[in-house]
Amino acid sequence: MKIFELSWRCYEDYCPYLFSHETKTKEEFNEDVKSILIKYGNEYINQETSWVGASDWIKYIVDKMPELGYQLVKPEIFSIWGAFIIDGDDETDIDFGNIVGIDLLHKAIEHNNNLRIKMNYRNEKNNIHQ
Repeated sequence: MKIFELSWRCYEDYCPYLFSHETKTKEEFNEDVKSILIKYGNEYINQETSWVGASDWIKYIVDKMPELGYQLVKPEIFSIWGAFIIDGDDETDIDFGNIVGIDLLHKAIEHNNNLRIKMNYRNEKNNIHQ
């Protein structure tokens, strides 16, 4: 069995749908998605009461994929939000620290503080020479 992802992306927006199939290849999956988008295109557009967009068009065909033998897969997800740059000043940093442990959290904060000092030094040095 193979797992396939049908997704739509635009900037930070991301809408993934996972499907399984016993025998299909990646190429067959790609062709199947194209064909079902076309097959149900008029139906989607005719029922749409707002803007027509790829994200909703794809969402519309998700329930149609079983026609071609695909099963929608709903995985169990472990997701982490925030803690983009760990400096200890944000609640999401603390939440991430609860996952990785206090020692690694402090090591990450120390690393980023040292990097910030180096970057400030370089910026000050460059401003002097200008």
